[in-house]
Amino acid sequence: MKVWMDFLFSVNGRQQQESIDRWVREELGPEQLLTDGGQAGIDGTTYYSLRFQYDHEGQWHIYRRLKEAGVRSGPTYTFEFETTEWEEAPYLMLLSSGNSHRAFLEDRGTLVTLEPACEACGVYEQKPVTPLAADTSVLRDRVLVNGGAGQWVISGEMADWLERRGATGYRLEPLLHQGGETESQPAYRLVVDRMLPVSPEQQFLYRPGEEHCASCGKLNRIYFPYHLEKDALAEPADFALPEEPLAISRQLYRPLFLSRRLYEWAVADGLTSRVKDLLSFGERDWLVHPTIAAN
Repeated sequence: MKVWMDFLFSVNGRQQQESIDRWVREELGPEQLLTDGGQAGIDGTTYYSLRFQYDHEGQWHIYRRLKEAGVRSGPTYTFEFETTEWEEAPYLMLLSSGNSHRAFLEDRGTLVTLEPACEACGVYEQKPVTPLAADTSVLRDRVLVNGGAGQWVISGEMADWLERRGATGYRLEPLLHQGGETESQPAYRLVVDRMLPVSPEQQFLYRPGEEHCASCGKLNRIYFPYHLEKDALAEPADFALPEEPLAISRQLYRPLFLSRRLYEWAVADGLTSRVKDLLSFGERDWLVHPTIAAN
């Protein structure tokens, strides 16, 4: 597996542009520029894209150098997996259920409770205490949508499919429809109780320039491919969650894991295409990344 970090930014002004160009040429080398020397826009703004193989200290160095030049830019991360990592993944982490705004379901009044996870930084988990409330008619022909805060919603069609396939490790809670009664359709919150421990060597990413917590390490914690303890995989379920959550600012969430066989069923039955990169990510496709079984 390779991890890439991309710094995308723009500058407006000849002096700032010359400073960036000099730094790239003298310290980084021109091969680091994805756009040769920066790409000029019609308004005089020059757009840059820098790509590096991930290095924790290196990303801080680049961030500080850009900041000295008057540019505030944190990296975005891209993962490049080996074929064997795809083939041997015990679970696949679901990142998205479609390259479309329709892959997200708007909440319409679900009552939630906020459970604090760290007194030092205030991170918390949000959990519903009433059925999820949403306009179920917006699902239309979609079988799986993101309900926000780590919640996933499936259609009645997918509920029947899971039962026919004999899927395990989940239960369903009906959604509370908020919308026109003639347009409602069966929809359910996917509830997963199986928690998988992660390896002691598990890494997470922290973007430079964002607030972090030395006490819990969860604040602004970004996804890094999950390394799961191999001993905990002896009795697999088709759905699972990691014990260690990720964070969007102070809100924690647990990404959904799909078993290998469930994903293969979904591909075989036409619920999703097999997607390994954003170039082939369609509006109804499930975007997944492999997890790794750690010794």
